[in-house]
Parts: sequence; C-alpha cells; structure tokens
Amino acid sequence: MAKHFLYLTNERLNCFLWQRGAMVGRDSFSVHDPSSREFEKYLFKHRREPVYFVLDLTEEDFRSETVPHLRGSDQAAVLNRRLGQVYRGSTFRHALIQSREAEGRRDDRVLYHGITNADLVRPWLTVLERLQVPIEGIYSAPVLSGALLKSLDVFFPHTLLVSLVSGNGLRQTYFQNKQIKFSRLTPLEQSGDSGLGPQIAEETSRTWQYLDSLRFFSSEDTLEVCVLVHPRDQQNVTNAIRDFPLLQHRILNMEEVAGTLGMKPSPVSSDADELFVHLFARSRLENHFAQDDQTRVARLRKVGTALHVANGVVLAGSLATAGLMFAQAQKISSESDRRSEQAKSLSLQHQKLIGQIQIAQVSSDTSRDAAAFNAAFLEPAPVPVGFLQDVSRVLSQFPDIRLEQLAWQSNDDDKVNVELAAPGTQSNLPLRSESKPQSAAVPPQVPPAPTATDKTSLPGAKHQVLMLGASIGPFNGDYRLMLQDIERFVIALGKVPGCSAALVKTPLDTTSQANIRGNLSKQAPAGTEGHFTVRVVRIMQSKPGGA
Repeated sequence: MAKHFLYLTNERLNCFLWQRGAMVGRDSFSVHDPSSREFEKYLFKHRREPVYFVLDLTEEDFRSETVPHLRGSDQAAVLNRRLGQVYRGSTFRHALIQSREAEGRRDDRVLYHGITNADLVRPWLTVLERLQVPIEGIYSAPVLSGALLKSLDVFFPHTLLVSLVSGNGLRQTYFQNKQIKFSRLTPLEQSGDSGLGPQIAEETSRTWQYLDSLRFFSSEDTLEVCVLVHPRDQQNVTNAIRDFPLLQHRILNMEEVAGTLGMKPSPVSSDADELFVHLFARSRLENHFAQDDQTRVARLRKVGTALHVANGVVLAGSLATAGLMFAQAQKISSESDRRSEQAKSLSLQHQKLIGQIQIAQVSSDTSRDAAAFNAAFLEPAPVPVGFLQDVSRVLSQFPDIRLEQLAWQSNDDDKVNVELAAPGTQSNLPLRSESKPQSAAVPPQVPPAPTATDKTSLPGAKHQVLMLGASIGPFNGDYRLMLQDIERFVIALGKVPGCSAALVKTPLDTTSQANIRGNLSKQAPAGTEGHFTVRVVRIMQSKPGGA
C-alpha cells in the first residue's frame, strides 16, 4: 500500500509518494499559498493514500522537566495540563516520557515539544480536511530523526545530528543517552564568502557552547557531531570543521547512508528530507500532534478496509465450501448412478434365474418337517472338549482327588442323568453307609430322573451333562475334613462359567435314609480312600441367528 508524506518546512511543502520500498512520486509547493488550485488538484489525485504530515519548522520548541511518577489517566491529566500551560496558543503539542530520576522520589523525566506558531500548519490541514484526505498523524521530524542514528548504530552518550533542510536550513538535534533533549533549526546564508562548511562549523560550535551552559556535559564528556552531507559538499565541510578534545566531528556520506538504508536512487543533494521520509516510511510512527477529529477519516477508512477484508474472507470461504459441496454432490450422484445400474443388472439376473426354475408345490407338512430338521440337525453338534478342559483345570487344584471315570451327554433337558459304568472298586473306609430297606407299602417319594436314553440327543441341544466318578485319598481318619474337601471341589466346579454342579453320591451318607456300619478304630488302614460321584451341567451358549 502506498504512503503519502507531506514534509513541511519554513520554505516549502515537499510531497513524497512512497510505495514498495521506493519513492514513486515527488512534488513541491510554496508555503505562501496553501489553498492554491495546483495543491488541491494534487491532493484530489492522491486523496485515497493515507497522509503522514511531517513538520520540520523553526518554530518547534523543546523543554525538559520532571513530574511526579504517575500512571494511566492521572499521568495523562498532569501532562495535558502542563502542555496547556506551556503552549497555550497551539494544539500541536506533545509530551515524551523518557526516563526516571535515579534518586529521591524517582520522578519522570519528560520532554515537552510543540509548534509555537500554529498558523504555519492550520491552512494545510484545512485543505486536507475539506477534501477528506485520511490523515494518519502529524509528526515532529527532529523527534523521529533519532531513528537514523539507531539504524546506522552511531549513537554516543552525547550525539549531535546535523542535517540540511530544504530551503537552506540547518537542523541540529542533540541526543543524550539516545534520548532527544534539544533541537534547533537555523537558516543558512545563500550568498557571501562563507560556504557551507564554515557555517556548519560555526553553528555546531555555538550549539556546543549553549549545551555546555545548560550543564549537559561534564569536564570529561565529548560531543560527537554527526554531519549528514552529500559527497559533493563533503570536502568543503571536512576542510572547515576542527576537532577538539570535547568536540569531535563525524561525516555521514549521504550516498553511503542511502545504500545502508536500501534507498534507490540516492538523493542528489545534501537536503535530508527525502532520506528521512524513506526511513520514516519503513518504520511504525507514533503520532505526535494530530487530534482525534483530525484522524477520524483515516480511522473510518481502516474500519471500512477491515470490513472489506472480512467480507472477502467470508466470501472466499463460502465459495470454497460451496465448491467442495458441489464436488461431493457430483461424486454422490455418480455413485448413485453406478449403483442403480448394478441394481438393474442384478434384477435382470434374478428374473432370468426365476424363469429357469420350475415352480413346484410344497405341502405344509413337508415345510414344517424340513424346518424342524434344519433346526435340530443342521446346527453344529456340541463337543465336550472345552467342557472337559474347564473341569480338568478345576481338578488340578485338588491333588487328593483322582478321576476314575466320566460320562458325557448333550440334551435339551437339564434333568437327564448320564449313567456311569459300574465302579471297579468300592470305598474301603472304616465306616460305610448302607441304604435302609424300603417298606413294600410305601411308594418312592421322588420319581427317578430321566436317563439319557429317555430322549434322543440331537445336535444343537441346550445342555451338556457330565457325570464324574472320583475318589479321594489317602484317608487319614478325619471324615469331616474329607467331606469338606469334596464340597469345595463341587463348589469350584459350580463356579465354571455356565456350569452348575451337585454331589450325587458321597463316600459316607450321613442322612437319615442310610445306616452307618464299620470299624471304630482310630487308625485307618493304609490305602484307604473314598469314592463319590458329581453331576455337572453346562448351558450351551446360543449363537447369533441360531434356533
């Protein structure tokens, strides 16, 4: 974006148009006719570029004071009140807080500067406001000139920057510890035997004497004078200046400085206006003198620009989203057409297959029997491998129990019993239980459970029934401990997922339906063990989609 600089001196208003790192336009107008038709035509042509109004006038005053250290609105109120007292007749005034006192209350050191003759500036602002040209700010050239010393890294504890202003003016700006303290603009003689060099030497000597009278220096301090001149004037200045222990001069070659700042082409004279504008254009400037009403147009344009940018971003995002949605819709439409063609092809194949199959009548009984057969026989038949593995893991936890025989069956009825083969050995415990004889007149109280032969076992049955014939030993004579071990074994089997376990036959029946006989000796014979039977039932896990 282009920047429009108006550089006002006591003799001329120089206009510079800066864009993309270079000067693209230069114009100049006399200060005696601010409302000239030529100037208004020029402004109207560049009315959209923001204006940076730089003042380099003789009537700029500088004063240093200290004020109590405050913050926020209290500080602003104190500074504004003091500015109104010092520069009553001008609104072009500003305060710079530079540092704090090292001792005492540590008050703030403040530099007040302002334009004592506001009539030199107001006519130009009137034209700018009438044409609604956006004003970014009004600036003091001496205050901003410190950026040149900072860019060149030639700051010293006491530095005097000497430059030429268009209209034969000599600007001298004093910096102490990189802070501006004083500046003066004096006219140069255009004729006579005295050339540029002798006048610069004379003026810098006067300035040193003035600053020394204000006690800016100690007896050991040296004032470094940096003179900015064009190569064609450098020899004349070099021959005129004289260095002293307390006053040293340094020549800043205008072309070398322009090269360091990246300015092309370099200025053709010793006037520093164009060089300073190039430096200011690359920097972020702090407004010095402009009031809020004077920068209103610039602020409104910034808001409008921001709104346009935001609208552009929203529009671009909307277009991108719309394009993405359109592409997705096209993709979905293409996929839908492809699947429609597949469905049509499959439908034709289906109709062709139906036409090839002869239509046969199937009776309802046949359909029912086929469905029952499918549900009973075409499901995977259960196998006892997993069941026996789980039982084996439980059995390994009881080393005193030995498995002698087992019988397995799958069935829909969980009450069915699986018969074990006749036991090869009987319990040889000292005590034995014998069943009491039943009276012929009394029928059995509990009907016998169905056996595995009562119902055909089909694949897909819901239960697996396992009968375990086992023995526990060696017996040490403690019947209670033996029965407790068997009970723990049965409980452990019942904890297998999906299983329930029950003790069918015990080594010693202690219920009222049995008689107990045996040897009451305390010492059990060697090799004594007890035989028992356990019934384990597991519910088959139904498979998804199964009957």
